[in-house]
This record gives sequence, structure tokens and C-alpha cells, in this order.
Amino acid sequence: MSTPGLGTTITLYLPRSTEGIATRDARPARSHSGARRRSGASRRGQREVAEVARACIEELGYTVTAAANAGDALKLVEAGEGFDLVFSDIVMPGGMSGLDLAARLRERRPDLPVVLATGYSHAVEAGAGKSFTIIQKPFTAAKIAAAVRAATEKRSAER
Repeated sequence: MSTPGLGTTITLYLPRSTEGIATRDARPARSHSGARRRSGASRRGQREVAEVARACIEELGYTVTAAANAGDALKLVEAGEGFDLVFSDIVMPGGMSGLDLAARLRERRPDLPVVLATGYSHAVEAGAGKSFTIIQKPFTAAKIAAAVRAATEKRSAER
């Protein structure tokens, strides 16, 4: 209900772009991963959501390395890249879900904090009670920060 004279507040969240303004016939710029790797992120096809998550995690002081799917993320972690955190979507291409990735990481690197994101309530239920943190979409920077903090504190307490 509106009250005349008091105005209206509207909050609009838009994904951050790393690409410049494109002209009509221009091709989009390619993004590149940084050389320093501290945090891994697997992402599904929704590039905009991944970029928002990437920006939020970078604002927390992490350097993000993106992987196209859970299998690629697992290979990066197993290669000993020195990750401090894995942030992944639950639903991804490539046959392995984020839940599968988290379970495999628990076997190989039980000390590694894992945050899983999902927009599906059934995926939240499937991950309930596991040893990783789940964040529900849509998320905000504050929710991502809280999830990362909870995951890192949880792993520290379990050591």
C-alpha cells in the first residue's frame, strides 16, 4: 500500500558485466581467469548468475577460477591448485551435479569448504544435513558472504 507524498523505493539487482559496451556488430569480449588461484567456482550455463557470484566472492578477497562443469572443477582441485573454497551450482552440465562434486571433494579434501547454490527447493532438500553449505537463489552479496563465512567456519571447527 502506498502513501501519497512518501514516495516509493524500488531495488533493482543487475548482473555486473566485465565486457565493454558493444556496438551493433561487435563481438563480445572474452573473459580470462586470473593466474593466482585461491577459490574455485564451477558454474552452470547461466553466465549472468555466475558473474554476480564471482564479483561477490572477489569482493570477499578471493581470486576466482571458473570451471565449465563439476568434472573440470574436480580436476583443478585434484591438481593441487591450493584452493581455499569451492563455490558451485548444484545443477550443472556434464553429468556430475554440485552435490556429486561436494561428495567427491569431501572424500579427497575434507578440509576444503564447499558452498553450493541452487534455485530449486528439491536440490536444497537433497543436500540437507550434508557437510557443506547451501545457498538458495536468488542470492545477494550479503547472503553469499554469510554462506562463505559459515562454510569456512564450519570446516575450521571440524578440524
